[in-house]
Amino acid sequence: MRALVDHPEQILLRGFRSEDVINAAGVSQATFYRRFATKNAFLLAVLDEMQAPADCTVEAVRETVAERVAAHANVGRAVVRALTEHYFDVLTDRTTLTKNLLSHLFATGDPRTARAVASHFHRRDELAVASVDVAFTRSGASLRSPFTTRSLAVALTALVDGFRLRTDGDPSTVTANLVADTIVALLNGAIAKPDRHEHIDDVLTTYYPTADTAGLPRDLRAAILGAAREEFDARGYFDASMQAIGERAGVSIGTVRTLFPNKPHLIIGALRKHVTELAEAVADDTKLDRDELTILGNHLLRLAQLTARETAFMDALLVALAHDSRGEPDGLLSLREKVDLPAIIAPVIATAQRKGVLAELAPPDELAATITNIQLHRCFTRRGHLPEENTAFIVDLLLHGLLRDSPTPR
Repeated sequence: MRALVDHPEQILLRGFRSEDVINAAGVSQATFYRRFATKNAFLLAVLDEMQAPADCTVEAVRETVAERVAAHANVGRAVVRALTEHYFDVLTDRTTLTKNLLSHLFATGDPRTARAVASHFHRRDELAVASVDVAFTRSGASLRSPFTTRSLAVALTALVDGFRLRTDGDPSTVTANLVADTIVALLNGAIAKPDRHEHIDDVLTTYYPTADTAGLPRDLRAAILGAAREEFDARGYFDASMQAIGERAGVSIGTVRTLFPNKPHLIIGALRKHVTELAEAVADDTKLDRDELTILGNHLLRLAQLTARETAFMDALLVALAHDSRGEPDGLLSLREKVDLPAIIAPVIATAQRKGVLAELAPPDELAATITNIQLHRCFTRRGHLPEENTAFIVDLLLHGLLRDSPTPR
């Protein structure tokens, strides 16, 4: 290892000669070849040594982090600085770094070494995960989407590796304070405040000027709803922000809120016309004297097709309605009234119950809500299926029943 680490240029000039290793180790050739039958066996042992597990364990890291957290009253910046100073010499050790670099080089042509390199990264990720877990377990903080504990660990490991490389060639520029400040900056971006649903894109939102509203889009409503569709699809209902929707549409947030005061109003604006079309279709089927089961089946198919076309808004609708309404009571109350999907088929179910076609297991409005919810759940959990496939399953299950024939007595 000393031959590789201290004088790598000699390997290029003269090759990796066993004689040099034997002389440097102060042993005889007989001793060397008794231990390693061939030069290839020796080289494999060298590769193993390059990726030998570090002495640092998850338990040791947890203990060290916990000590620093207690000593600095859980103040994040102070904890990070203390940990960086504690591990700085280990992280920037030139011998360890050179071993890592050489093993990465050999890994490109040796699958065995490649697996060892991957295992090395995974071990270091575990140490980073342990650090984050201990440091923030009592803070109540969470990670901004799309970060997870694992992806944050990978980012921290990669960040440290970048500093390690710079230290090897330009050591005067890398200090423990710089490493600590950079880690703190990463954590400030990745960690959300307690009880907040935030996205990593929100970190820089306030630093960008709002779009010029002098030249508004010709169809402003369509532009904003299109931007909302993209934002809901990319980040989900809770992580989507009105500010980001405005930026996608090329207008100010004030302009967005003029037409749509909050996110529930965006959902209403996008789905209201579709709800009207669903109701008109059911009314048309009724005027054509189609039987109730056919009307319900047709409606469920149209609902599945709407879910496939407007996945982002339909998904946002379900999430918003399921969420505790105390956050935006007016908006959610309006949402329930304006996008009342069960109300479309409740009269059809009432008629079918009066005719004895459907069992009176519950009031029509309750059955309508149940059927609608089950259909939507099927569509969202079987997104890869066609609307026709999802509808056929629900129709068979709810309208035709599980038992085709009466059970045979035994």
